[in-house]
Amino acid sequence: MSNRLNTFGFEFEWDNISTGRLSRALESTGVQNFIGSRYDKDFTRNKVTTDGSVPNGAELVSKIITNDTMPEIFRAVQGAKKAGAKITRKCGVHVHIGAGHLTDEQVGLAVDNWFAVQSAVNAMLSSSRLHNQYAKQLDARTVSRLVNCLNNGNTWGDRYNSLNAESLSEHGTFEFRGHQGTLNSTKALAWARFCEGFVNMAEDGIMLVDLIPLQGIRKYNAHTKDAKSLEECRTLLRWMTEAGYLTEANRNWLTVNKLGRN
Repeated sequence: MSNRLNTFGFEFEWDNISTGRLSRALESTGVQNFIGSRYDKDFTRNKVTTDGSVPNGAELVSKIITNDTMPEIFRAVQGAKKAGAKITRKCGVHVHIGAGHLTDEQVGLAVDNWFAVQSAVNAMLSSSRLHNQYAKQLDARTVSRLVNCLNNGNTWGDRYNSLNAESLSEHGTFEFRGHQGTLNSTKALAWARFCEGFVNMAEDGIMLVDLIPLQGIRKYNAHTKDAKSLEECRTLLRWMTEAGYLTEANRNWLTVNKLGRN
């Protein structure tokens, strides 16, 4: 892995827990936070708030996280689990990766890469997330629209995609919205590192369709949106590890604990 100083943001949706109980649970683990509305834009502090898609639950919106502060995420997830938070089909994990330094061309490349390997990425997601209205799969029309917006200096206008580039104009991040809810901090971190790899690849000018010769990995491929390919996912993870965009430990964890187990 490179020594890039990437930043992260995490949004955890949990069911069966109130904002007050979650806030107190986090404080008990040393994770300071405040209870605020979903419209608060203070990302220097961890925020506990409500979420419209989980009416009987609460959401943790992390402060801007670096490698040094990543242990807070482990403590926060452990605290939520101990306090009785539950995972249902309504829950998701959104990961933000700092990408404000990318050029328009690099942003387009990141979206191209994500779209090209969707069937590989889908192998790590639960089936319920592939048809989720708040984390829609990319299609050729959406990708083409994004490229046109970038070329014309406009925003995308739709954040409810598995890869949300609209977040760039508001937060300077790519938001990866596809992952299912979790109370496993190791799973969340491994997924975040996987997503981080796509930002780093785009910065380096990597176009995956030119490097990974698989049938389903091609620019603007025509696979169905809910297609999953374990073979392509294993190949993608192996290539990312060999190229230095994913650690061996995270690759092994994703391969052993996620593929085919959703």
